[in-house]
Amino acid sequence: MRWLARSLGTAALVLVFSLLMSACSQIPRDSEGTADRVAGGTLRVGVLDYAPWAETDPGPGNTSAGASSTTGNGAPAGEPTGPEPDLVRGFAEELGADVEWVTGSESELVPRLEDGQIDLLAGGLDAKTPYKQKLGLTRAYLTTVDAEGNTMKHVMAVKNGENAFLVDLETYLSTTDIPVPEGMEVKR
Repeated sequence: MRWLARSLGTAALVLVFSLLMSACSQIPRDSEGTADRVAGGTLRVGVLDYAPWAETDPGPGNTSAGASSTTGNGAPAGEPTGPEPDLVRGFAEELGADVEWVTGSESELVPRLEDGQIDLLAGGLDAKTPYKQKLGLTRAYLTTVDAEGNTMKHVMAVKNGENAFLVDLETYLSTTDIPVPEGMEVKR
């Protein structure tokens, strides 16, 4: 009879352990499935005009999607340029996604991110943003000091609750060489 009790106890432990392990395979999760939707689809990016990290002025050479015209740094004409848009392009490429750019100020783009109209916010966003309680911020992937001695902890933002997407983005940023514009010092 003892062997039966031990066998049942062991079987119960194995069952509980199996259930816990299967639940762990679904963590982190996205509340709205951004990571799954973007992979192989379209990454909608809100970008702030914050030179030298991101410049959004498309100028007179703005072209429609799919055009072959490029800017001096290789970005398609009419698209944002700079280190952060380049990082976003690399992330999208890793996901097999096309990028759809939306430009604006933080006060314009944060509500769009909260409403799910865009998936990612980039372009000179600092960890001290007044919107940090409303957004899912990456860990600071770079800390710089400009010529005036101002320190900036660079982050990107996703919609709160899109945890799998945030982990994908942080993983990409942590394994990518970050280009630093002239005149900036990297703080370690």
